[in-house]
Amino acid sequence: MNQAENHSTRLFVACCIALTVTAMTFAIRAGILGQLGVDFGLSDTELGWVNAMAFLGFPVATMAGGLLFNLLGAKRLLAIAFAGHILGLILTIYAVGFWTLLLSSFCIGFANGAVEAGCNPLVADIYHKNKTTMLNKFHVWFPGGILIGALTSKFMTDMGMGWQPQIAIMLIPTLIYGAMMFTQKFPPTENTETSTANNIRGLFSPLFLFMAFCMTLTATTELGTQQWIERILGASGASPMLIMAMITGLMAVGRYFAGPLVRGVTSSRHLAGLRSHRHYRHLRHEYCNGRHGLLRRHTVRYWCDLFLAHYARLCR
Repeated sequence: MNQAENHSTRLFVACCIALTVTAMTFAIRAGILGQLGVDFGLSDTELGWVNAMAFLGFPVATMAGGLLFNLLGAKRLLAIAFAGHILGLILTIYAVGFWTLLLSSFCIGFANGAVEAGCNPLVADIYHKNKTTMLNKFHVWFPGGILIGALTSKFMTDMGMGWQPQIAIMLIPTLIYGAMMFTQKFPPTENTETSTANNIRGLFSPLFLFMAFCMTLTATTELGTQQWIERILGASGASPMLIMAMITGLMAVGRYFAGPLVRGVTSSRHLAGLRSHRHYRHLRHEYCNGRHGLLRRHTVRYWCDLFLAHYARLCR
């Protein structure tokens, strides 16, 4: 392995550890939510606001960091993420009430968004010849980090440890990725969009707005329920954190092996031909049998398939 490849590998590992910290914050916050409510006397509404601050900081940093990536660069964005993680975790450990938790959650959420804003274009740039595979391997560590965080919270709670040690343990991988980042030389951006004006215009493109809407639904369904998994499944008799670990572990495996699958599925012939033709036949069957509720639902799926086929053609 030559020096350039070694630099790329170290940067990739640092990005993966940073994303692992990002994911662990979601999982461990879910595991300690009940303890926070008891220790600080918080209502469910107040706990909801604490969670909401993390989800507010995340998109703010992602969008701002994406717009300013060409100005700041990946290293500065990761430095912002590192500072936000350190500050947010320490503020959480020494929180004295509702308002301190709001501030600390926002700092952690902002740091999480800065990780995404800095690492995604960095990985895409240094592995521009194998972008799909490496971005999938990078994003393995979001469900992978939730898996690690869920098991960590579960076992530490079972051992009688409070929520402060569970927050403090995340300082270890944070310091690791910080040390790797500050001691590593970042390559110049050569294979990604370098126009901030084009980035801004892209925010208002129909494709981006449509994908942002879809991602809002996806993120709310996935992350919103995960934050309340103790409340949702706590009375079921099963271990909520183990269930979270099982689900996200399956997601991690799927993402790791998704590279060849994504390359196959993004073929416009597969999407437009196989799926759209199948839905067309199903639509005709539903209409002829008078099931108009299903007809409307499958109509939406049919047009989504056509949209994805068009998007796949543009990306080829």
